[in-house]
Amino acid sequence: MTITTSLTPGTTTSMPGTAVPFVLQVHNPDATAQVVSVTASGVLAEFTALDPPSVTLEPDASAEIGMVITLPAWLPPGPHASEIAVSVGDLGVATAEFSVDVATVVGYVAGIAPETSASPSKGRHRVTVENRGNVPVDVSVTAESDDETITIEPDVTALSVAAGASSFVDVFVVPVEKFWNGPPVDHALVVTAVGGDEQIDRFACTYQQRPLLRPWWGPALAGAATALVIGAIAWFTLLAPWIESTADDAAEDANAADRSALNAKIDELDAAAAEANELPLGDPADLRLSVEADAGSTESDSLRVGTSVVWSITDIIFQNPAGAAGQVALMRDGEVLMESELANFRDLDFHLVAPLVFEGGSTIEVEVTCDAPGPGDDSCSIGTTLAGFTDESD
Repeated sequence: MTITTSLTPGTTTSMPGTAVPFVLQVHNPDATAQVVSVTASGVLAEFTALDPPSVTLEPDASAEIGMVITLPAWLPPGPHASEIAVSVGDLGVATAEFSVDVATVVGYVAGIAPETSASPSKGRHRVTVENRGNVPVDVSVTAESDDETITIEPDVTALSVAAGASSFVDVFVVPVEKFWNGPPVDHALVVTAVGGDEQIDRFACTYQQRPLLRPWWGPALAGAATALVIGAIAWFTLLAPWIESTADDAAEDANAADRSALNAKIDELDAAAAEANELPLGDPADLRLSVEADAGSTESDSLRVGTSVVWSITDIIFQNPAGAAGQVALMRDGEVLMESELANFRDLDFHLVAPLVFEGGSTIEVEVTCDAPGPGDDSCSIGTTLAGFTDESD
């Protein structure tokens, strides 16, 4: 049995990240019909689609098989050769070789998050470099400020990012002196990323130095101290004399009404102490919302706040572990409160001076629009951790 083949074109040049079409023509010169199957092999086999993968050829008949090679964006430049194997049953009868010469693409995207960090002792700004070309890129990172009251400490100053990969540099901002209380102090700095192709990205950032004592500590401590003073006064002026008098008279005349009064006074003092020790925003609480969105779609995850509960969110952490591209938004009742570009971060944290408040009956929602999943993934998998306080509504 004999099958002849021809492939058009045999060799072509293309950019990475594009689809390259070929046409394979097969001919049966024999006098009997043959069922012909085709398979791809070589370095481009996993990116090759054949339609149809098999045909039935009558005697002296020909057929065309479409072939499309979808080149990944990270495929290295240069020629890449593969072949198509043609078989009848279990017997290989012909091969057709083809080659794609991939062009060189140099390109990356640099971003920083957060633009504003806040901490009493150290701020952190993460520079992320995503290589969208097919050759490695070298990027140097520097940071500077005219503010002499801070020191800037990048964990590394140079990155080499492989094709299709992402890497990051953490820039730490440390105040020369810390302070216990008072208003926050803003420190400005500029972070610069310079690529080997002379691409320059500058990011203006702010480190907000906060006092070591949070604003609500003062009222809480004052409340606790007030409760102790009230308790001491109540003990020495009310409880101790009363208990002593009751003990002296207990053997002769136990007074149930006096015992009830004592219990009422103790309950009143316990309630006052509990109220003084209660945090201003309620009890600490946390929440995680997870969204799985296919490429080109928008999905969300949400929590409806109970009608008798108030959520006060002070800390927000977006997580993009696979390096997906798209947008993530935190919303309240459909209204966007903050929005970020997924391509700019793997982990992105916000620590708020004033909390985001969600009243009872409102909806906390995280919405993700997936432009492109991370390398090797079929969808954008985004997590959001929310921390703060819950309290009963009035």
